[in-house]
Amino acid sequence: MPLATLEVYSQGPMEQTADFIGLAALGGVSEISSYELGEPLNLYGSVFDESETRLRLVFDNYLIEQQQKIRDFLRAQPHVMKVLIEALPKLAELFGGTLVELELHNDPEEGFQELFASIRSTYDVSLSLKLLNEFDNWFLSVLPAVQGKLNFTIKSYDL
Repeated sequence: MPLATLEVYSQGPMEQTADFIGLAALGGVSEISSYELGEPLNLYGSVFDESETRLRLVFDNYLIEQQQKIRDFLRAQPHVMKVLIEALPKLAELFGGTLVELELHNDPEEGFQELFASIRSTYDVSLSLKLLNEFDNWFLSVLPAVQGKLNFTIKSYDL
């Protein structure tokens, strides 16, 4: 599945369009959905907004019920979004296809928000905690980047 889809519109010759497609490929666009003559090409629209692309990647890979609140939080805390994306391969390595649920916790007295990423493990509690400990070894290396705004926990589910 592509991270972003580029819709190409051009008034110029096909060679110019090919140059734009090449430029799009450098920007991480992996699918060209359409080409039509007569409309201008907008390289600076939402397709190329890196923050929105990252946001889509988070929403595609995490279970999120508080969608608008978490979307607003991640837009205000792009460093948290970056770490969530960086965590995906490590989570997959340790927990397989386990779902990870994002929940936003507010402390109105302190004026503080923190995002909890709850790993929904189907392993027994002992193994889940061992795997979380291994994950924490990686997470400690990026902990300064999250600035106290992200925490990973385990939720064990017996199937």
